[in-house]
Parts: sequence; structure tokens; C-alpha cells
Amino acid sequence: MEKQLCTYALFKILSENTDEEHVISSRRIFELLEWKYDMAIERHKLYSAIRQLNDLGESIIYDRHKKGYYLSSRSFTKGEVYTLCNAIHASNFISQEQSEILISKLIDTLSRWGQSEYHDEVYKPNSKKSDNDELLENIEITSAAINSNKKLSFFYMHHHIDNKRGLELDITTKNPVTIEPRYICFVDGRPYLIAQGRKGSNYTHYRIDRMSFVEISEEKCILPFNRVDAYEYADNNLFMFSGEKTTVKIKCHKRVLDAMIDIFGKEIIIQKQNDDYYIFSVTVSSNGIVFLAQQYLDAIEVISPSWIHEKIKNNIRIALDNYNNVE
Repeated sequence: MEKQLCTYALFKILSENTDEEHVISSRRIFELLEWKYDMAIERHKLYSAIRQLNDLGESIIYDRHKKGYYLSSRSFTKGEVYTLCNAIHASNFISQEQSEILISKLIDTLSRWGQSEYHDEVYKPNSKKSDNDELLENIEITSAAINSNKKLSFFYMHHHIDNKRGLELDITTKNPVTIEPRYICFVDGRPYLIAQGRKGSNYTHYRIDRMSFVEISEEKCILPFNRVDAYEYADNNLFMFSGEKTTVKIKCHKRVLDAMIDIFGKEIIIQKQNDDYYIFSVTVSSNGIVFLAQQYLDAIEVISPSWIHEKIKNNIRIALDNYNNVE
């Protein structure tokens, strides 16, 4: 047991105090072992602990020029840690409290020099973060329910206006929602649960960051499940709008072609109409394509089907009337 404790203590010292640019001498290791862990060991035990760490897959290197040891094997490089911290900071669906916990855990994988180089003030404060601190637990419970093929129940939350506290995220359903969970996906930077409801085998979706009091039921899922259909459901529900699936033909300007590929994927077949415009077809939710067309009003046109084309034109007329009536 003493040998194992020594090996663990040595790993902690090397992890916290060394990297490729900073080494630690044997003398300093002995000092830290005694000061931090109340361990007074002989030199041969130090060498034995280093060998054991190397045998376990760690890489402890002795730099002959700097005359010291350093830990070269880490779970993440400094660049990887900073990138992951940035992604967590930018993720709206992770609450501020959970973000700080996750970032702290990532930073702890670096040496103290790497930790000192990380500064929160590099990143602009994210005021769009969720108020729901249950997200990570929700994902864990939801994953367990999917893996065990069991039903899931939860309360769903929506934003509402409180005259005293302003905008709040709160439970709006009186009874819990019970569904058969199928898989988790991330669309437009938000986590969704794709599920089958109580009324049939049609798929539906829920924002995981808006679920609360999530529980796994003892009941097994019984509805027929086709994984391919579930994947297609998420792919075809543009911006996760529900609605009838429709094959639409779109003409887009070259300046938004990259954006269209980002949205629909590299698999879409694109035809060049002329030097300025491209044409492609996709099968998506009708509500989603209307929303997209209105976002890129001056750059894309839904050519067919005609009923979506007319719906967009009607929405434009309503918007124009609204702006013309502004005093």
C-alpha cells in the first residue's frame, strides 16, 4: 500500500509541477513528497515509482540538459484544453455554474504553468446561457434510459415573464411527459432528445436543457423502432421545426452557398445555374424551410413546391404591411 501511495503522490507532483518546458529535480520531488504527503522515501523507491508509472502507460522523462523529470503524457494538450474550455464557454445550453465546474476540471489536467496561462477574461461573457443546472444529469439519465430500452418521464420547461424577476425558465406542464427515448442529437448547438410518444410511433423531440425532474421508468419501451427513421427525422426537421416533410427545390446565390452546405450537409447535389446562382433539392420540414427562406430572403428562393412558394410570398406581404403601418 505504501508503494502505491508513493506512486500516486509522485504522479500528482509531476502532473501539477512539470511539463515539457518545466522540469523538477529529484531533490525537489523529495521535498514535496515530505511537505505535501508526509512521505520520506529513499532514492531507490523514487526510481521504482517512476518505473511503475511508465509501466502503467505514463511517460516520465528525464531531461539531461535541464537535469530534471517531467510528465510528457497528458489526457489533453494545452491547445485541446483551451479549445474545449472555449466550446463550453460558448455553449448556451450549459449553465454558467456547470460551465465553471467543467472548465475547472479541464484546467486541472494541465500543469500549474498551463493553468496560469488560461484566463477567463479572454472570452466575452455569455449572457445566453441556460438557467437549467440539471443538463448534465439529464443527459446521463437519458442515456441510461436509451441503453436499457426503458421509458422516460420528465417535466418540460418554457420561458415566461415574471414582473418582478423578468424572464425565467420554469415548469409549465401540470403532469410529467412520458415518452420512449431513442437517441440524443445536437442541432444548431442545442441538445435534443428524439423520442416516440404515447399516442403512436411518430417521432418527436424535446430540448434536453429544458427537461426537469427526469426519471427512468420501470416500463420497457414497446413501440416499434427503426433507427434509420429516427436519424432521418432529425436530419429532415430543419431547425428542429415539426411539420410535414416536403422535397423542395431551392435556388441560392453563390454568397450563401457555404451556409447552405453547412446547414444541409455535403451530400446534397448542387447544380450551377449561372455564375451567380446554384440549384439543389432537399427533403425537410415545411415549417423549417419557410423559416430558412425568410432568414435568407435576399439570397435564396424556394422554386417548388408552389404552395410553399406562395406561403413565403404571403408572409412577405404580411411583413411588408406591418412595416408600412409603422408610424
